[in-house]
This record gives sequence, structure tokens and C-alpha cells, in this order.
Amino acid sequence: MFWQYRNDPTGALMTNAAGQLMKSAGTTTTPISTNTTTTNTTKPPANTTTNTNTTNLNSTRPPTNTTNTTNNVVVPPSNQRISYPIRLTYVNSINGWWPASTIAAGMAVPGFARNHTYNYVALAFWSYNGGVDTGKVWENPTMFMGTESSLGKTNNEIRNNLKKAYNDNGVRVLISAFGATEMPTNRDPIDVATRLAKFVNDFNLDGCDIDYEDNDAMEAGKG
Repeated sequence: MFWQYRNDPTGALMTNAAGQLMKSAGTTTTPISTNTTTTNTTKPPANTTTNTNTTNLNSTRPPTNTTNTTNNVVVPPSNQRISYPIRLTYVNSINGWWPASTIAAGMAVPGFARNHTYNYVALAFWSYNGGVDTGKVWENPTMFMGTESSLGKTNNEIRNNLKKAYNDNGVRVLISAFGATEMPTNRDPIDVATRLAKFVNDFNLDGCDIDYEDNDAMEAGKG
């Protein structure tokens, strides 16, 4: 689920809506990896391969009581590439532009912003030519925050400190691409994707959100 940060800075509406949705779906509020275990009491023949989702067990003489475990993965494995449930907020405007701590608060940075329940913050937006709106703040933070704040004196220092504040509190920071700002329908998709990936890597982001809003193209089958 997602919500605009300025309309719900604490994530209370998001948390309530997500809780109601998960309740109606019969899902717990904290999904975990579950294991389903079945017991095979029939002695299998020799040279039998027992398959699980991730492991092949080969045995010439398996025991009479063989336990086969199948993993039903509800959340990602230990690499933690995605955090569930996803509570994403867009930051596409900032109310105050000075000092740097006020800007950080407007970007939902933990330690500067009000306590919130979001685990994904998407800065809006990225366009074909680079960051715009709060995406521009992330691209060139010294332009907006100066060089004398506690966050750092250079663009890299400020970005690294902001990123650390997000990540240390379980929040992933993303760049949101396009929105109503740009509709790259007629551009080469490989070129667009390459530029976006470069922006994510060059500016130390956790990933990107694709907010493609060319509804006319999608309805015409051209999006």
C-alpha cells in the first residue's frame, strides 16, 4: 500500500488500512516464513530422489520414516531485498526549505521527521534528464541544505548520512520515476531503463518505483 507523506506523516492511516486489508484476507500483520512438514511412512525404493523447493536429497537406502520439508515462503530469504508488509509513502513536496533538518524532516528521514510506520520512502520524481522536485534534493542536496549542517559538507556525505538514517531504521529509500511529470512512451525503453538504473546506483538509492501514468497509451496498448 502507498500514501502521500504530507497527508499522513505518521503512517497512521496507512497502518490502519493495511491492518484492515490483511485482516480481511486472513493474514497476520507480520508475515513470516512457514514450513509445512509431511511424514512419509512408506519405504521408498532404492535410489530415490526427494525434491524440495530448494534442495535435492539423494539416498540409496532412505530410512522407513522419512520427513520431507517443503518451504512455503511468505517473506523473502535472508538477503532481505524486500520488507513485508510494504508501507510506502511518496514525498513529492516539502513544506519548509530551511534549515537542512527541516528538509530532512519533510523527506520522512528518521531522527528528523515525526515517528512513522513507513518502511519505504519514494522521493518524487526522476525524469529522463535527472531528478526533479524531491528527487532533485537527493541528487544535489548541498543546493538545498548547504554545506554547514550536521548532515555533511558534500553531496556524498549528506546522501550517505540520510541513507544511513533511513536504513538503520528499517526504511528503504527509492526514487519514483515519471509520475505526471514525464511520460516516456515514445523513448527507447532500454535507454530509459539504463539511465534510471544509473541514477539509482550513482546516487546511492535502494531502488526505484515506476509511476508510469500514460493512461491513454496503456488503454491503446502502446504503453
